[in-house]
Amino acid sequence: MGAPVTSKTLLVRIAFAIVTASLLLSEIALTRLFSGTIGYYFAFMSISVAMLGLGAGSLYVTLRGKVKPSAHSRAALASTGLALAGVASTLAYLRFYPSMGLQGMSGQLAYVLLFGALFFPFLFGGVLISIIFEAHRGEFGVMYAVDLAGAAVGCVVAVLLLDHVPAPSAMLLISALAGLGAPLFYLSTGEKRSAAVSGVVAVCCACTPLVLRGSALLSPNVIRNQVLPVLVTDKWNDFSRVIVKKGPFYTWGLSQRYPEVREPQFDLLIEGVAGTQIQDFHDRDFHRLDFLRYDIGSLPHLLRPTGSALTLGVGGGLDVLTARYFNKAPVVGVEVNPLVGSIVNNDFGDYSGRPYYLPEVQVFFENARTFVKRDKALYDVVTVTWVDSGAATGAGAFALTENYLYTVDAFRDYMARLKDDGVLTFMRSRYSPESDAIKGIGIAVEAMTAIGIQSPERNIIVTSVKSPHFGWRELTHVMLKKKPFTPEEIAIVDEARGRLWFADLYTPGRTNGDPPITNLITNRDREQVYASFNFDMAPTTDDRPFYFFLREWRGHPATRDVLTLRQSIITIFVLIAAFLVVPLIVVLKRGIRSPAGVVTPSIYFGLLGLGFMLVEMKLLQQSVLVVGNPTLSLAAVLSSLLLSTGAGALLSERIKKSNASRSRAGLVFGVLIVALLVAMVIAEPLANWLTGFPIAVRTAGLVLSIAPLGLLLGCPLPLGMSTLGEDEHAGGMVAWCWGINGLMGVAGSGVAIYLAIHWGLKMAFLAGVACYLVAASLYLLRLSRPRAA
Repeated sequence: MGAPVTSKTLLVRIAFAIVTASLLLSEIALTRLFSGTIGYYFAFMSISVAMLGLGAGSLYVTLRGKVKPSAHSRAALASTGLALAGVASTLAYLRFYPSMGLQGMSGQLAYVLLFGALFFPFLFGGVLISIIFEAHRGEFGVMYAVDLAGAAVGCVVAVLLLDHVPAPSAMLLISALAGLGAPLFYLSTGEKRSAAVSGVVAVCCACTPLVLRGSALLSPNVIRNQVLPVLVTDKWNDFSRVIVKKGPFYTWGLSQRYPEVREPQFDLLIEGVAGTQIQDFHDRDFHRLDFLRYDIGSLPHLLRPTGSALTLGVGGGLDVLTARYFNKAPVVGVEVNPLVGSIVNNDFGDYSGRPYYLPEVQVFFENARTFVKRDKALYDVVTVTWVDSGAATGAGAFALTENYLYTVDAFRDYMARLKDDGVLTFMRSRYSPESDAIKGIGIAVEAMTAIGIQSPERNIIVTSVKSPHFGWRELTHVMLKKKPFTPEEIAIVDEARGRLWFADLYTPGRTNGDPPITNLITNRDREQVYASFNFDMAPTTDDRPFYFFLREWRGHPATRDVLTLRQSIITIFVLIAAFLVVPLIVVLKRGIRSPAGVVTPSIYFGLLGLGFMLVEMKLLQQSVLVVGNPTLSLAAVLSSLLLSTGAGALLSERIKKSNASRSRAGLVFGVLIVALLVAMVIAEPLANWLTGFPIAVRTAGLVLSIAPLGLLLGCPLPLGMSTLGEDEHAGGMVAWCWGINGLMGVAGSGVAIYLAIHWGLKMAFLAGVACYLVAASLYLLRLSRPRAA
């Protein structure tokens, strides 16, 4: 495989791996920081800021020409710059991010300046990576493998770090880690004094969280432009920030006929947006819960006075308490966020009565969809009560965060958990936004049709409530059954509606309910029904799970978030073009390549960056359903993908040194494209099969199924780099092509999301396959052919 590894080479590789690990750590930690301060929908900005900085750093190396210090000394300086810029930009963000909520030019300026500040650490990272790749271009595959291995370790460390350290402090510690690369780079050149100084700088960065302990900077008090009140609890874990405050008594569906004024409760909020109540149940006296008889959530329990219950999204425990109050046993709960369970049952256990540990109650911590897909039990009542996480997981840096709870496939899974006469119930908002409850009802009708229910209009009841205990906001409560509702059951619901002043939005056999909802349920011409609404009503599926992102479709306007995404993609491409103009002029002026000689490599490496993101998105999204734990799925999938891609980079080193390198490379491309197509076909059946196993087996199976793809995906980039030559100009082309690859990766994240929202994850995946197919053609027809001197 080449020359023996010396101690100097080993130091360089370790330092390089430390820096690349810190860069991926920063991307994931930024996702958490954005989600816990300005909103989970900014998660994709972490990878955009990161990859734009990395790409720009590569282009800077292309511009700067020859310099006197050695490559490893310059890498050490970049490592120290990365550490200092990381600390400075993090503190600047924590100090000034509330200004991003201001109206007008001042708010827009704050966005630009703060995202610009966070860009600089990654700029130093891009400079460092390009310096190393340029200096070691003869063994690019080896260094690329080190890069990916470091990133894989960083992914695993991110899970461990963020589970124990709040995101603001974690960002500062990660910056210090990046600075540890500098002493090693200096030691590889024999510069011991510089190594000592840079080591002191890294230690000082690591002490920043200790110096600022107790400071308001590390406990940001604004979430989504809202100033937090005095908090009782403020905790972070690897995929959420959970706060608890003292609030008034409230429950989403409590009738205005409820006569009493209740004592205040504790409000638990995830990322400041997804709320749940912690009810006083300290003495476990069920008489404290008599108000539940006035709540709209009592309806399914009136229909099924006894039996078992499955609660998806336990939260503060009120649904579990409701089920036990109405004599359900056993009660099985599923909660995705273990931090919520810890706060409710440990921190507030003396107040809450520890609802997760009541007799006849068992709670599982995992994704609700994964649980219902592998669970074999049948229940009398299944509840999905307005379950939203409101949080971006670590995977949100690499794929749009969705929870897969509101798809046709999800409702089929829920109904599979019902006994023959069981009741499935869910609740969504009626008018805020208007699409919320309507889309949920449409999905439920499609799911019933999909499982063979011929007349779904006989199997659904829709009721609503405007509660004074929830600001008079109208909520829609939906009940579904496998069998038609009987006259006796309808009479029970009607009695409760009349007694508690609940509104009848739809009842089987009646036409006096809400007209749009009645038409949505009873009209068999589904396309005509969907066209009658002024927004995209096509039911979401696991392939297109974007329930809250309404696309522009068949004359219906897109919602603001999708329009913002489109504008972001356009902006990203404009920025990419702006970043490329000056370096391109330099490349041509220095005679590194002719104009024709620059175009083909640029397209090739750009397609690889775009294609990888398009392929990666579906792998990450699918993994969440298989593993069931968002954090573990991120660690398993991303680290597996990165490590196997690194192995592919090492394989490419063997290929390019063989006598038949061009034919072997062509074989690798052919196998890669076939493997991607096979993966797309078998992904869903394989995921469904794996879901039935214990979590260790599911995770191992996922890793093993992704590894072959990663191995093949790791070959094209080093193979392309090997065609750039070994002469003095090749270094400039290495930095240029690496920058192109990174910048198109920036675009790839947005393009992947946009394609998936409009046409589904499979279509985005196919677009990625097309990128690799075109890249393979360019490699075989142009790049790998002998180049004239």
